[in-house]
Amino acid sequence: MMCGFLNVAGREPEGRISKNDYEKVRDELIAGLKSIPAENGRPIGTMAFVQRNLARRARSAPDLIVYFGALYWRSAGTVGGG
Repeated sequence: MMCGFLNVAGREPEGRISKNDYEKVRDELIAGLKSIPAENGRPIGTMAFVQRNLARRARSAPDLIVYFGALYWRSAGTVGGG
């Protein structure tokens, strides 16, 4: 499972994603994550849940939660390093 927070301008101190582009960037990220295949090239059945469908009362709910292959797969703790 992966919880993801997008770096949104006006919400995060050094936000880079404009509010106008938020859904587009989020949806592109979801599509990319869902396209990651297993080592044999077959889909693993990744599911993504967006914030509006999660806990509405949470103050800092993630922008998305991703389940890789019905939780048979997991993500690394970091993304975008050198």
